[in-house]
Amino acid sequence: MVLIPGANVATSYYTDPMAAVQEFTNLRLWVVVPAFTTKLCIIECATTYTCAPMNSRVNSVISKAVKMGYDGPTDTFFMAGHSLGGTCAATYTQAYNNTDTEHVLGNIIYGSYVTDQEVESWSVPVMTVGAELDGGLGRPGNMLHSIKSSDKAAQANDAVYSDWQMINKPVLILKGMDHSDFCPGFQVPGDVYPSAITDKAVSNQLIGTVTADFLHLQTSQSEGLKESSLKSLREQSEWTRESLLKPMTDAIDYLEGSVDGGQAPWCEIVQPELVGFQNYADRERLSINSIYKVESHAFEHTRVRYDSIDAGSGYESVFNVSGHN
Repeated sequence: MVLIPGANVATSYYTDPMAAVQEFTNLRLWVVVPAFTTKLCIIECATTYTCAPMNSRVNSVISKAVKMGYDGPTDTFFMAGHSLGGTCAATYTQAYNNTDTEHVLGNIIYGSYVTDQEVESWSVPVMTVGAELDGGLGRPGNMLHSIKSSDKAAQANDAVYSDWQMINKPVLILKGMDHSDFCPGFQVPGDVYPSAITDKAVSNQLIGTVTADFLHLQTSQSEGLKESSLKSLREQSEWTRESLLKPMTDAIDYLEGSVDGGQAPWCEIVQPELVGFQNYADRERLSINSIYKVESHAFEHTRVRYDSIDAGSGYESVFNVSGHN
């Protein structure tokens, strides 16, 4: 397995997580982590047309592994990456997979995502692994695009949480971890640091377990081990969708249909709470009507105004607010 490191992260910071992968898989797994001169893989693989320098570096590090005793295939491997390295790993796969010289068996993307988060159309099996407390572009809310793409593919081929999805396109987020836990000892700028996991043996085990599960589903294994790996990835995927992200996805669903000329329902819910009423009776006398405009409109279409209405049991204030213009 080739792991592409994140921006400015020395290769040594991946030793423990990758050792955990080796511990939890029954494969005779070698992991190589190429070092980049600038510590920025993107300089050597910014597009599928400019990946030749990274290709040379990958071949070089595999050659070093051969000299150290690796006797497996040198042209067939899993390509993994963390953070910016995940981006480069995805670009590299697009550039070199199924060429005359190389075949990528699958991608494992940590704290990042494949190009444009198009998991659905990705050409090789790919597991996308996020962290609950990631403070960057790999944060759970942004990873929702990858989840939706994976789920769309799953529904087209079988169902969400199906064996097919776990084998081909699992997207999951690891509880309590942050972006830096994929390279323990290195604090990634902008991350939610430290994470909720103080014992890095725990985060290493999480990384090792899910990675081993995915590898087992891509290789020849006993039915019992494959069933165990499917169960493990399914549980992680269900926690990601049903426990961690469900409040956000429910909120998004609630907003569905807020198009030009429609409403901004969250404004109607939140605005009365922002007032800070001292008693509930006053709160009940305030009504909010929202207007949502996607494109620019005349000022009078969305300006804030209010009316005082005799509701029978007392006067009620009705405010008109603009959700977007």
